[in-house]
Amino acid sequence: MLLACSLAAMVVIFWALFENKKRSLQQLDFELTPNCLMTRHPLVFVTGKRSLFYFAKYWNCLPMYLAEHGYDVFTLTLPWRKTQSRTAQLKNQLSHFSKAGEKYHLFFDSSSLQEIVQILNAKELIECIASLTLVSTHTEVLDPQGAKPFAIPIEEVSITWSRPAPLTWRLHSFIIGQQNHPAALGLLTQTPTHGQKQLQVFPSLLDRAHLLAERDLTKNSCSSL
Repeated sequence: MLLACSLAAMVVIFWALFENKKRSLQQLDFELTPNCLMTRHPLVFVTGKRSLFYFAKYWNCLPMYLAEHGYDVFTLTLPWRKTQSRTAQLKNQLSHFSKAGEKYHLFFDSSSLQEIVQILNAKELIECIASLTLVSTHTEVLDPQGAKPFAIPIEEVSITWSRPAPLTWRLHSFIIGQQNHPAALGLLTQTPTHGQKQLQVFPSLLDRAHLLAERDLTKNSCSSL
């Protein structure tokens, strides 16, 4: 019995590792959109909560897609699941940004919402945040009625997606309690039909980057007057 359980556990682990490896090697075939307006501040993708079933290349091809269009993009990697550790790491990184006098556009998914909210009323931390973008496949309650408004507004990019999530993602969601769909993280599905629909996610993020670039340009123009 013990041997059978050990073998079953090994099979699950190898399967999870294989699926992560396969997903991390996926490539996005696309044509560049011309004349994109660049943001003044870099785009930072915050890794959400991870598990054995979903940990490699958290945002899939989304950062690469924006980087190929000329944007300055990088990923801020937080600890896997413990909220306290993730919040502490996020605070440390934002404190470093603030001391350096730098600003960034932060992108995150719903599994990082709790950590983001915890730092929003710390003035010394939010000085480095140019904007906050929540990428989701469902509407979040970001500012409940009667609650104190956030120091920096959280703006949502909502992705419409009705196809079932992969089994590995459903197991991952069960472990971390996340309800978002991996389509919001740029996961490419295996069939051509789904893949074409999935491409709708990428222009949505490109539109968001373009909007942020317009804001950066406007703020820079106003500050120079």
